[in-house]
Amino acid sequence: MKIIKRDLDQNSGGYIKVCPTEEVDLYLLSELIRRGDRVSCHTTRKIIREKGDAGTTTVRKALTLTIAVQEIDYDGAETLHVRGTVVTEVEDIMRGSSHSLWLQINKAVAIIKEHWTNQQLKDLEESCNAVRGCDTLALLILRDGTAKIGFVNELMVVPCPSITCTIPKKTRYNESKVTTAFASFFKAICTALKTEIVKGTIKLLLICGLQEVTAKFAQYYRDELGGKEPFKLIHHVVIQTSQPTLHKAILEAMTNKEVASVIGDCRWRRASEVIEDFRINFAKNEDLAHYTVHDVLEILKTNPTALSTVLVSTVISQGRDLTIRKQIQEYMAQHSNYIEFIEVKTQTEPGKQLAKYGNAIGLTKYPVHYKHHRGEDVEDESSFSTVGSDF
Repeated sequence: MKIIKRDLDQNSGGYIKVCPTEEVDLYLLSELIRRGDRVSCHTTRKIIREKGDAGTTTVRKALTLTIAVQEIDYDGAETLHVRGTVVTEVEDIMRGSSHSLWLQINKAVAIIKEHWTNQQLKDLEESCNAVRGCDTLALLILRDGTAKIGFVNELMVVPCPSITCTIPKKTRYNESKVTTAFASFFKAICTALKTEIVKGTIKLLLICGLQEVTAKFAQYYRDELGGKEPFKLIHHVVIQTSQPTLHKAILEAMTNKEVASVIGDCRWRRASEVIEDFRINFAKNEDLAHYTVHDVLEILKTNPTALSTVLVSTVISQGRDLTIRKQIQEYMAQHSNYIEFIEVKTQTEPGKQLAKYGNAIGLTKYPVHYKHHRGEDVEDESSFSTVGSDF
């Protein structure tokens, strides 16, 4: 979430203009917006105009409308539906007429309240600062001139903008060009690190990649930044890995005790392990690995003792379907002493992978048979062992 502008009076009344950047932001907006609030954003509306004796003509007009909210509908997808009545004076549109606004990712919206509670403001602030609480910054350097950076906390890896430089293929005739290109590449990485490092309270810098690249960069880093504030207080660890994605490189790095002790017990790490176990079990016996919310809830209802682990996305466990939310909360309370329940945020790498399985998977200790429900929102089963990521 990005806060674009705010204007609140001394009683915490007024408007805040935001731009949701991820699905979880739409969920937060669905919780923040209440009946009676006013919401304003860019929209389109059909306008019927008379053409004299020729009758009427209909045109679709783009404009900004403000409505008084009457209903909010969010089904966990990429659109939040807000219905209400128009309260602004706009040409061709009657004040008091009904209108619907569709709030979407990367589309700015202003919310006007008579009073913003402290909790609402806190939730909004926290949604805008994903790196709060991150004490590790991870860097993956690839031989092709690509560097990926991300903040790490117990819930997720927060990606930063990637860095790309052109590195020529090394030959016996162009060693100096390759050396110069890598120097420019390393300088760009250090510039990015200086920008990103101040956003969190970083204690550890992970430098991941092939030895031929990380060894050179580590020396460059020590020479350029190692003795300067705040870097001289930040411990750095070099991890040799051939992993092509930052997420997988961090998972591999966490086998290092020093790294694991700093990062701690990561929910997204455990979620990644469960997804991998799901793929392995599904390949062995489909009745050991279950997916989609419907199927997992069916087992929780009829045979909960068979389950060992349940992984569910927050788009479900904190979604707008109150019936499912209540069911999941009740099952967690009843069975958490022998079932491992894990909630994972939708914008994390495991959350994105989990979406391919209908946002919920369950692992059972022995084969369980029941009538399956396979919706259109899950991938073909043949792809279950090959799901990957570019991050």
